[in-house]
Amino acid sequence: MNKIAKDFPTLKSKGTKDIFINISKESNRLKIQNFINMAKKFKLRVHISLYSFLDEKEKGNSGEMGIEKIKNFVTLKNLAGIHLDYLEYVKETYKYKGINAINSFIRQTINQIKKINKDLIVSTSLILEKSKIKEFFEQDFKHISKYFDVIIPFIKKEEEESIQTLISKSSFSRIWVGFLNYQDNNYNQQNEYTDTGYIRNYDGLIIFKNELNDYINFYQIENAKNPDADKPHIEGIEDPIEEPTYVEKPVIYLYPEKPMNISVKLNFKKTKFTTIYPKFNEENTWNVYAKPNGDIIMYNKIYPYLFWETESSTYQNMNKGFIVKAEEAQNFLEEKLKIVGLNNKESSEFIVYWLPTLIKNKLSLCSFQTQEFFNNFELDINPKPNSILRVFLSIKKIDYPFNIQEQKLKPFERKGFTVVEWGGSKITNK
Repeated sequence: MNKIAKDFPTLKSKGTKDIFINISKESNRLKIQNFINMAKKFKLRVHISLYSFLDEKEKGNSGEMGIEKIKNFVTLKNLAGIHLDYLEYVKETYKYKGINAINSFIRQTINQIKKINKDLIVSTSLILEKSKIKEFFEQDFKHISKYFDVIIPFIKKEEEESIQTLISKSSFSRIWVGFLNYQDNNYNQQNEYTDTGYIRNYDGLIIFKNELNDYINFYQIENAKNPDADKPHIEGIEDPIEEPTYVEKPVIYLYPEKPMNISVKLNFKKTKFTTIYPKFNEENTWNVYAKPNGDIIMYNKIYPYLFWETESSTYQNMNKGFIVKAEEAQNFLEEKLKIVGLNNKESSEFIVYWLPTLIKNKLSLCSFQTQEFFNNFELDINPKPNSILRVFLSIKKIDYPFNIQEQKLKPFERKGFTVVEWGGSKITNK
């Protein structure tokens, strides 16, 4: 690991995004954690690769581990993923356990991993040699693709037809094509990777080597995959953001069923307000008089909404979202804001504020935050609303497009006393 760590700048410059390191149950957690921390400084994601098996009681290689041992590594901070290498049976147990046992192991293991850290990318290797799949590995692709985030088939040139079939059948998992490169130090497979036809459809490319004695230029491979593209198109999901960012222009609309006094308190964690309008008339609280048409009366004035802004180091999950070009930004916002439930007035005010950012960025990664984010920004409203809609869009400028799982947005139904809030943040690389 020390040698690889020294080469992080070179790896990053050649388009590497993910590093897989082999571990065993005897591996030193502290050394692994230090390696992950160093890689994060170069925005390189680290996955741990381990051999796994169905039953702790079955004796296999010393490196193999069952569910409980795997869980010991899931809690590593900033770990990107767990790779279950070669889902096989220990010795000859495959002869009597059958395919259902492996499927059961996959369900149990992934469910327990996700309970501890739902953001981990869980992947596995797949062998395409038909003579071995059934006899040794009992791999049921249709089933395992429902559970794994990523499946890595190890392939050779002559197996192009197999990989194309695999990609077409994968409705759940992403496919990162895997090459085994265990040649001598003078052997470089760069041309083989770029010449093969199947590179047009995969989501990622993984090179497995005994050691990093040469460096694959992933940018060149991507240019071969997308010859018409102006820039490389690299698979990757950005790390969750936990850096100081401005939570910009969240505004709160109040729509009571009848004119009434309403108290709105902001119960926020680890944050300081940079702007409040109108000013609070109690600690972190607005006490206002609101009407069904949305008018908010305070200090003998009428306001359209309550406005707050803050600087906060708050987790913003960018693992799912949308890649938005500047010329498509207006249509994107109009379409998505309608889906999530903003009315014409609210949507218009959102677009007026955030459209310039998307246009200026040229290319943006956009992600609507979920309840996990809002848990840090709790609203205490009295009387309690019948329905609350909170829309928060995280925007990050990116240089190149990449494949990312599209977010599924849920529609919102307004019932009774309704509160609507929208806001966003611009995430920048330090």
